[in-house]
Amino acid sequence: MRAGFLGAFVLALGVPTGSFGQTVTLTPTPNGITADYRLDATSDRMAFAQADTNRTDWSVTTPNVSLTPNDLVSTAETDRFTVQLRPDSSEDGRGYIALTRLGEGYILYAPALTADGKILQLEADLPEGWGLLPGPAFDGYVYVGPTSAVQRGATGAIRIASESSPSAASATLFETFDKALAFFTQTFGPLPRTPVMSVTQQGAGPMPFRGDVTDSGMISIRFHGDISNALDTSALSQLEHFAFHETTHLWNSHLARPTEGSPWLHEGGAEYLALVGSASIGRIDQTEALAGLSQRLTDCRNALSDRSDILARISTGAAVYDCGTVIQWLADMELRQEGGQPKGVISVWTDLISRARQGQADYGPGDLKARLGPGSAVVAMLDGPAETRWSDLETILKRLNVRWVNRPSDASLMTAALRHLKRQACTGGVSYSLRNGSIEMENGPDCGQLSGTVTLVAVEGHDPLTSSASMFEAVQQRCARRESLNVTLRSREATIAVPCVANLATPTAYALTQAPPIALPGAL
Repeated sequence: MRAGFLGAFVLALGVPTGSFGQTVTLTPTPNGITADYRLDATSDRMAFAQADTNRTDWSVTTPNVSLTPNDLVSTAETDRFTVQLRPDSSEDGRGYIALTRLGEGYILYAPALTADGKILQLEADLPEGWGLLPGPAFDGYVYVGPTSAVQRGATGAIRIASESSPSAASATLFETFDKALAFFTQTFGPLPRTPVMSVTQQGAGPMPFRGDVTDSGMISIRFHGDISNALDTSALSQLEHFAFHETTHLWNSHLARPTEGSPWLHEGGAEYLALVGSASIGRIDQTEALAGLSQRLTDCRNALSDRSDILARISTGAAVYDCGTVIQWLADMELRQEGGQPKGVISVWTDLISRARQGQADYGPGDLKARLGPGSAVVAMLDGPAETRWSDLETILKRLNVRWVNRPSDASLMTAALRHLKRQACTGGVSYSLRNGSIEMENGPDCGQLSGTVTLVAVEGHDPLTSSASMFEAVQQRCARRESLNVTLRSREATIAVPCVANLATPTAYALTQAPPIALPGAL
């Protein structure tokens, strides 16, 4: 016996209900999902609405119909064709994953099926005991599989995991999911749709762990390979934080909606709100929260330095999260201490989410800056002079009762010393890697005796890997005296001398020792 399901969702805004329709019937197979298309009119081309979906693992079984990256093309007009969806073979460089295995079932990104300008009506021809959820609007990840893998959590949220999912990881993720939902529901109000978390061991990789959330309310978490031996206390703590972060997005990205171009706002918001939530329910203490903020602050400073193109820089790579978190933290302290708002930046997000419930979902950086004064640390960071950015920021941090010491790690000292060595020998950035237990540098042809690929044995008699602090101190002292640096290279019989004509500054690595509480007042 097979069960049938029916649902629809509108992807293209402005398309009137009932026009320009398409029906896709899903039938699971051992190797994937068969998608049978029926259009409301014949055509020799169907363009997909989601141009950024990778469909290289799909194939067309209908004669005379071919699949291009963003189109289905037929040699003659037709209104019916069949596409075989196979699980994505890799997640590398891909956004939302079109199809992932979860036990005997699948996690499908339904918008990948939708034709441009069409209304997708989704049906399913399923084996007995299978389900299609969440519905009825299939506008993100959906689960197609046995309902035996589906459970309800303490908050009523849906949990989906196969028997092969790592038990310790699944238990940690689901428990944190429930706690995060309870905290943010109390803080921001209920979600309009039932939230879902799915966990599978059958991710395509190559990364061992990845996850994301879509408009359907599903958080999809995918492990790749055997991770059982890697699930130590630190790894489980990272999973807890990840679950809190992704749960935050259900409110700050899929209820309230960030405008394009400022990912640091909603990603930094999710990262910082995860810290606030975790501290407020006692999952982490103030010391752990400050340790995380110390690393974010340090990494943000390294990313920005005295660059003037700050908005472009904090909108790509790790700086999105590092600087985005710092901006939220600064706003939180200022609003709590100087703005008369005990809940700090939580109040800003509460207002944005309330506005979204009233039909005004979009928000941007101006909504945050409008709540802050002209002397705000956030304004100083985003709009102040680049050359005094960090000294100005540190002055404001002290005013906000934040204290710290400079505590660079051995790795940061090694990087600073090697970068300085490279700058004394030639122009350009430093590129090095660890190979066979030694540091290998890739240098251009203008680096004198350091040109080409060279392997460092010692700098001033110190192994860069095992004695980085001593190496840094020796380089710093010799450069202060404008003395040459003695560098020992593998495959060279003699030590070479590299003239040093500039001081080596100690890198800044913030270790916060005091700051206002991260947890909400009255929490616990």
